[in-house]
Amino acid sequence: MLDVDHFKGYNDMFGHQVGDTCLKSLATAMVTSCLRSVDLIARYGGEEFAAILPGTTADGALTVARRIGAEIAALKLPHPGNNGVGHVSVSLGAATVVPDRTLEVKDLIAAADRALYAAKAAGRNCAMHVEQLEEGQRLNPVSAV
Repeated sequence: MLDVDHFKGYNDMFGHQVGDTCLKSLATAMVTSCLRSVDLIARYGGEEFAAILPGTTADGALTVARRIGAEIAALKLPHPGNNGVGHVSVSLGAATVVPDRTLEVKDLIAAADRALYAAKAAGRNCAMHVEQLEEGQRLNPVSAV
């Protein structure tokens, strides 16, 4: 899961048409960051996107997350309201599971969403991963992207 940091402020400052252009640029950067033909980027709602990376390990998901963050940072889209970053940035939450018959898609989405909110709570412009454990879940921080 990916959320554009402080996007409401971006839209308020530049207008919705520029905001839409920004989202298109970010989507292109995300697609470029996914190197396999089976990977999928989808708009999840508003300024949120999802990356579906079948057969990807936690390390692989975090590698893609870092690549996405770097591609978006390289765009250098100005965003003065982004808390000192000065350009558009994103927060990312990753969750990985080995599928089995007891898991539901909604559980994976909820885990990725929790990781996304942990990335936001950690200051944004970073990625977090949820590691599935029998006793619960542990969030693994990743350096700023």
